[in-house]
Amino acid sequence: MPDGTPTMGVEEEFLLVNPRTGHASPCAEPVLARYRHHGPLPRGVEVHRELRLTQIEAASGVCATADELRHQLTAARRVLAGAAAAEDCALLAIGTPVGPVPAAPPPEGTGRYAEIDAAYGAVVADYDACGCHVHVGVEDPDTAVAVVNHLGRRLPTLLGRAPGGRLPALLRRGWATGAWAGVGTGVATALAFGPCLFIAYFAVTRQWRAALTALGTAVILLGGAAVIAPGRFLRRSAALADPLNQSLAGVLARLYNSASPPVLI
Repeated sequence: MPDGTPTMGVEEEFLLVNPRTGHASPCAEPVLARYRHHGPLPRGVEVHRELRLTQIEAASGVCATADELRHQLTAARRVLAGAAAAEDCALLAIGTPVGPVPAAPPPEGTGRYAEIDAAYGAVVADYDACGCHVHVGVEDPDTAVAVVNHLGRRLPTLLGRAPGGRLPALLRRGWATGAWAGVGTGVATALAFGPCLFIAYFAVTRQWRAALTALGTAVILLGGAAVIAPGRFLRRSAALADPLNQSLAGVLARLYNSASPPVLI
């Protein structure tokens, strides 16, 4: 912005999906090969692939007005949507896939994406996150630093609240694949000794992942309790009348104002 006129630009990343199932579809290359047949793009607009073949990006030029930016983004969306439809896929503006993703392709041989695969490996193997990047011109480096510092403190909150963010997708995927199996048992074991029988059951039935997850969860929670409140942790086996005794026998004994638990307990 050499003359002081505010400028802006936007990069939009889209997920390519099967229009019938909504699942991610690796069709970026054929879409890029034919998008020019679906209409001209305004001067300055560029489209290209992203880290995975299930993603595609449209980048506006440097715009001086909101109307100019809207025109460029609308044109890019229209052209890419037409090219995607011709390849039997659809353009989706979403943070992460809502269903299963295809297996990661072999790493790129050369170029920027090859360097990313080599540096981060399995971390980006199932990477299908899409973003929308807004660029705003500022007058000088000092103002740019001030703007970034102002926004930086709020980024964790904004990312955590985003409905299409990476964390919700990971939680959903963990639930669907059974990766969380055993966590509840581990939490229960940390609160009382009885549920540890379920860990033994997991081991007997050879559900090793659930058994290890439950055991690890219990150890982490108990270790944290011992560090944070060692005095209370050592009093886990409190008298029945002590509110710290949260066993079924202790709760019923206090409920009936009795020095001993009910007969059935």
